[in-house]
Amino acid sequence: MLILTCINSLAQQKPSKEETVAFLNRTLQEVIGLRLPFAGGTCSGATFNLSELVIESAGMIGDTRFFDISQKYWNIRWDLFKEMEFKTGDNQASYYHIRFSNNLNYSRKMFNKKSGDNDEITENSQSNILLFTPLSKAESVKKAVYRLVEIAKEENKDPFLN
Repeated sequence: MLILTCINSLAQQKPSKEETVAFLNRTLQEVIGLRLPFAGGTCSGATFNLSELVIESAGMIGDTRFFDISQKYWNIRWDLFKEMEFKTGDNQASYYHIRFSNNLNYSRKMFNKKSGDNDEITENSQSNILLFTPLSKAESVKKAVYRLVEIAKEENKDPFLN
């Protein structure tokens, strides 16, 4: 009985897929209000649900909002993860540049509040995402990404392969 209890506690040490996604989503919420490195302004919204990531930002000058950008990545296949690189920001938001071996779908919508112009692109030739994180959570986000990769590879493993 003691051995079985030890085995169960060891098996439960790794977060589940749901716990990992929830952690990443909570961490993205901490980026809201922070300046995003080179992505255009301050984060005004962020959501993540395993196969889709949406980052919204607002360009501000003082109290005046002069543009809104929404970037959406979907068809994210964690089992096709290739590599990731950490990029530090300015002590506010940092990010991971995560590359995949497949193409993802990507769209960007930009609205210029001053001119009223809309600019929208949609493509499926992106093979990377930018996953923003507060600098204080960078190491935990890295572990969460690797956990998603591990889970996805296990779920997509060929059960008939020796």
